[in-house]
Amino acid sequence: MNRILIIGRSGAGKTTFTNELGKRLNHEVVHLDNLFWKPDWVRAYSPEEWERIIADLVANDRWIIDGNYHQTLDIRLRRADAVVYFDIHPLRAMFGGLSRRLFPPKESGDKIERLHEIVSPWRIIVAVMQFPTKEVYRRIRQAGVPNVYIVRNRAEAQSTLEKIVQGTERLSQVQSKY
Repeated sequence: MNRILIIGRSGAGKTTFTNELGKRLNHEVVHLDNLFWKPDWVRAYSPEEWERIIADLVANDRWIIDGNYHQTLDIRLRRADAVVYFDIHPLRAMFGGLSRRLFPPKESGDKIERLHEIVSPWRIIVAVMQFPTKEVYRRIRQAGVPNVYIVRNRAEAQSTLEKIVQGTERLSQVQSKY
């Protein structure tokens, strides 16, 4: 697998998973939050510019992309040969997002981590609760991505990481109550 998309609710563990996967596969990792925002969290691009940037990014042969940005999800899904969807329970994701907001990593200079220093807890709760789960499942199914991993907890995240790294992945159907 050369083009892996990581998506899911805020606070689900996507960034940690993505960083470890990139390190273990020696793939470039792209965190969309780092591209999308200028200093002081000002939007960097118009919607049209953002779509062009994403199209150029996914044209590469190898990548791991972490981030939702639903307006460009279909562009990324069309090129992905694997999706890791963190379908974490909303309360667990809320706990993760609020923990990162209230207890940020001490040494992180990463823009993603610093985002949580300025985002209000209320905004994290709203983002987690309004995540369009049904719509994301529909779009994944519609795109026909060959390898889809649904991660619902830390143990599944670790297992999925190992499957991808060891190359023992199996074609996975998007299974859900939706």
